[in-house]
Amino acid sequence: MRVFPLKTMKLRTKQLDSSYGATFGQVRNWNAESKHFTKFHQGWDLEAPTGTDCYAVADGIVVAVGVHPQFGRYVNLQFNESATAPRSSAPGDLFAFYAHLSLALVHIGQSVRAGEKIGLTGHSGNASASAPHLHFEIRSTSTTSPGLGASGRVDPAKVLGYGFLRSI
Repeated sequence: MRVFPLKTMKLRTKQLDSSYGATFGQVRNWNAESKHFTKFHQGWDLEAPTGTDCYAVADGIVVAVGVHPQFGRYVNLQFNESATAPRSSAPGDLFAFYAHLSLALVHIGQSVRAGEKIGLTGHSGNASASAPHLHFEIRSTSTTSPGLGASGRVDPAKVLGYGFLRSI
């Protein structure tokens, strides 16, 4: 069963040049000289007022809950990809990472069902208080800080099937 992390899926635009910068990939910091973007964004930034419910995208187990300097309050949910939309590669374990939360409603080791409320959006970490949002990633690793660029990340559109976000 596929569930989206928020009931209303709208890419963040506040404090960005366009919603394109809230998508996955090499989409930020336009360099006019080289005519390409120079900064990689590892997930989706989904616009949501502080306190908006966040949902488990699949049945899974909460493997981490904590606070990180950049991500703020976060939840990391391990799930099996076969529970979501198909991808080109073989199914396996993935991790849904929810960041900038105001509140985590789950604990490490807790089993959750797809669609279960797991947290509330906010602006913790390096998120601006004037632009609260959910930073949502799909990861191939459970580590809290997989590194820069695409390292340890998967385009959420490939897993959740929300492909029109990529065509903005």
